[in-house]
Amino acid sequence: DALAALADLELQRGKPDKAAEALERQLELAETPELKTDLGVRLADLYESDLDDVEGALRVLQIVHATDPNDFDAVQRICELAERSENWGLLARHLETLIGIEGDEEEVSVMTRRLAAVLHERLERSDDALKYLEVVADRGDEGCRQQYVSLADDLGKPVLAADKLVEWYAPQTGSPRRAHALHGAFKRFVEA
Repeated sequence: DALAALADLELQRGKPDKAAEALERQLELAETPELKTDLGVRLADLYESDLDDVEGALRVLQIVHATDPNDFDAVQRICELAERSENWGLLARHLETLIGIEGDEEEVSVMTRRLAAVLHERLERSDDALKYLEVVADRGDEGCRQQYVSLADDLGKPVLAADKLVEWYAPQTGSPRRAHALHGAFKRFVEA
């Protein structure tokens, strides 16, 4: 209680750095997961807004996530801060978590394409990027299909792209999209 009062007093005095010190000490002493989570979120807010300390906020939010793995608001904030600080490995790891729990297929598509871009462009894990895109593309997501084909082409794997185009579009009834996709597959097979 004394540390909480000290943190409030330091904030009122306009000394967020001293308030953060008191909250850090209180976080170390916290015994219940609920208290640890509440203190971590409060401290992360302080680091992010008043102190402009992205690394400090990231560190504390990871403590919150470790304490409560179901706190997906903390995971979302970790993703935002990891991107701001260009911590691509951390961003990729937590994007995977968000994708795993997201119920909206459109959001899954957007996050999967973002994860694939990070894996390919920032972490040089292009094969992993293809795998993530493939999972969502196989469920019919057009955006992930396009990014998968584009990435496979960029990686010099036109046969891989062509095989997937045939797998995705050959069973469909005739349409301009199907014709275009199968024509693209044929062209890749010929050029390979």
